[in-house]
Amino acid sequence: MLLSFITWNVNPEIFSIGPIHVRYYGLLFALSFVCSYLLFSYFFKRDSLSLPLPLESAQGKSLQKEKPLKVKATKKLSPVEKKGTGKEKEIFLRQQRHQLLDALTVWAVISTLVGLRLGHCLFYDPIYYLSHPIEILKIWEGGLASHGAAIGVPLGLYFFCRKYKMNYLWLLDRIVVVVALTGFFIRTGNLMNSEIYGIQTSLPWGFIFKYRGEVAPKHPTQIYEALAYLLIFFILLYVYQKKTALLNRKGFLFGAFLVLVFTFRFFVEFIKERQVAFEEGMPLDMGQLLSIPFVLLGVFMLAYSLRQKPKATEKAEALA
Repeated sequence: MLLSFITWNVNPEIFSIGPIHVRYYGLLFALSFVCSYLLFSYFFKRDSLSLPLPLESAQGKSLQKEKPLKVKATKKLSPVEKKGTGKEKEIFLRQQRHQLLDALTVWAVISTLVGLRLGHCLFYDPIYYLSHPIEILKIWEGGLASHGAAIGVPLGLYFFCRKYKMNYLWLLDRIVVVVALTGFFIRTGNLMNSEIYGIQTSLPWGFIFKYRGEVAPKHPTQIYEALAYLLIFFILLYVYQKKTALLNRKGFLFGAFLVLVFTFRFFVEFIKERQVAFEEGMPLDMGQLLSIPFVLLGVFMLAYSLRQKPKATEKAEALA
């Protein structure tokens, strides 16, 4: 009986003012970056991250070129400690954290957008986009692939770590926590867009995506994935907050994220509709084929991290 199913007929657009159109997907996408910024601010503060780098102040003046405070030292001071003690030192460290976080945010946003877009263009329709390269830039027309971001973000952060002398695995172990939460927001946005849903189902929670002209109930795979990513986020955050020996094995959270997310992604694809025509007739779709290497990489990272002797958490463990 159709009365037991859920009719979903949400307009993706919240409101519009002239040429400006505000959509649920864009709003949730932006919200994911805001939450990521706040979470990383928490990570930096909780880990007491301090980096003696030539960061720039808001006025464009190098902090490390400022005249140091005159402090009578009874021991050899570090570059950070030479800035002062007490309130002055805390202000300096806070400035460093904020500047590093701002830089990280820029690198992460660019890496995410480039990865998402290129992933879709190269994995799902390479012939068209390579023949019409200018179309790659039209990101507002849609077409993003999470597997592309899974390549673009680690690649971008690798160069970020080289520039700012940070430990790559330390950063990856924390970035995956916010990425899992971002996945929740993105799949919720897909639900509001009535896109990337599943095959027909007789289950009572099936969604009839009326906005897309559907008349039969389909698996709301966006909800399945959103809830899975939210659960993975809380699991990773729990491990981080408890500061267990697992967290001190660098690369563990990164490996766990890859295994959990892409194993789930592999299996949920069995009940999702094909995204592109060339997938018809294939035993595994593109999403599944792309998930396998990430699962294998995750298993390797878990084995690598577990074989290492756990190190005690140090104040500057993020330094390369």
